[in-house]
Amino acid sequence: MRRLFEALGVDYIQWKALTLTALKLDVRAGGVVGATAQGSKRGAGAFVGQVIFYGGLGLLLAVAVAFLGDRFAAAMLVVSYVVLLVATTMLLDLNGVILSPTDHAVLAFRPVSSRTFFAAKLTNVLVYTLGLATLVGLPPVIAFAMKHGAAVGAAALAAVYASALCTTLAIVSGYTWLVRAIGSRRLRGVLSWVQFGISFFVYGGFILISDFVDRNALANFSLPWSPWLLLYPGTWFASYIELAAGAAGGLQAAGVVASVALAVALARGLRGRLTLEYAERIGALTAAGAADPAPASPLRPGRWFRSPEVRAVAILLRGHFRNDLVFRMSVLAVLPLTLLYLVLGLREGASSPGREPDLGFLSIAILISPVLLKGNLAQSEAYRASWIYFVTPADRTRLVRATCDLLLAFGLVPYLVFIAAALLIMGYGAARVFAYVSMMGLTSSLVLLLVTLMAPELPFSKPRAKQSAGAWRVALLMALSGGFAAILTLLVEPVHKRPLVLAAILAALAGANLLVSRLMRPRIERKAAQLEFVA
Repeated sequence: MRRLFEALGVDYIQWKALTLTALKLDVRAGGVVGATAQGSKRGAGAFVGQVIFYGGLGLLLAVAVAFLGDRFAAAMLVVSYVVLLVATTMLLDLNGVILSPTDHAVLAFRPVSSRTFFAAKLTNVLVYTLGLATLVGLPPVIAFAMKHGAAVGAAALAAVYASALCTTLAIVSGYTWLVRAIGSRRLRGVLSWVQFGISFFVYGGFILISDFVDRNALANFSLPWSPWLLLYPGTWFASYIELAAGAAGGLQAAGVVASVALAVALARGLRGRLTLEYAERIGALTAAGAADPAPASPLRPGRWFRSPEVRAVAILLRGHFRNDLVFRMSVLAVLPLTLLYLVLGLREGASSPGREPDLGFLSIAILISPVLLKGNLAQSEAYRASWIYFVTPADRTRLVRATCDLLLAFGLVPYLVFIAAALLIMGYGAARVFAYVSMMGLTSSLVLLLVTLMAPELPFSKPRAKQSAGAWRVALLMALSGGFAAILTLLVEPVHKRPLVLAAILAALAGANLLVSRLMRPRIERKAAQLEFVA
């Protein structure tokens, strides 16, 4: 191993130290400010949550493999799911994958070569993505082995890891090409919109894949081979399973050769120019961040910002949206997901003549989106700057409440307006749209207030954890929200034709919001008094 690293120009001891340190920091990122004594327990809890959540998804894939009659269709399903999982996970945290301004503080004054630091960063990413691939891919691999033999199981394992590896390297290569193409100064602004566009591509691909599987594989339990399938890289990795099962043919062999060629090309590309210029790139990125001009039109007190705490939180939100790519992506990612749910609902209605489109998934998105944004709003790489909350005369209770109010005013309300406009364009009646949006909006506001009541948090005061650290909490929240969403969606049809009943329901929801809002202050005051700053 040491000789291999030396041949690549990487210092083995430095690489090992940097990699282990990065992994330890990722595990400890599950802790929160003021709770360092329990940091290891929280990190272990987050790890167990990931295992349960992604292992459960893997079990669902194993069931699909067991019941699908066509081996190739099952292989395509598993590989496509692994590729989709790795791609979406990396897209959410792409800014810190290879280049980050904070790297300059580590690399600039230490005798660590660019190639060594690059290798350590890439290893950290691969451990994360291959770990996810293991949790999701191992159950279907076992299903392949039990159903088709040990050789097919081994080939399935190779397909899972090869597809995850190539997806990771492809995204990293695209990122590094973007750094060279547009320069470090424009990277911060352009990258978030590139991520936004790729999100539409990824979620649109999910719809196309689901259409393809529904119409060809699940209906007939058969997915015939075709030369056109080689245009989809997932076919290359699924070919491993077909060759191991004895289906030796020119198309299968071509798929395997193409996958190997792709991996070699990506590895050679990453070993080349960027590794030699890594120090220059992150130094330029740091300088570009320091040279960013101040905002031309600062926020001023007015109708929306009469309270100093509200104005302070608003300035923080705007500043993080401009400069924190992870936070910006977490906000923008709501839109492609919403469009995905709208399209899925319309497909359900179009599949059965006379049947209304299914808005169940869209209702879940409306209920949980503000809560997910609240969780992202509490995290930041610059969380150590939250010391200012504890040394200024600012009211921490008002800061927590201002965070919730701004999420409602500038997050939930524009989101509901966007959904209402989309539904009207799609042909929904105005009365039905008003009933649906108003009921879902008040319920979403109530959910956000309840979450704030249970777990009040200061804005941008916690270290950022891996996106999947709270995946089991998200799954639980979606399950609970799904029940509320189903009930409210069913109520829309009979209620929108009865104005008095609709008014009574809206009044009850508004009263519940007001009651929870009144209960929030004493609890937040107690919790805010217990908060402590820990660097």
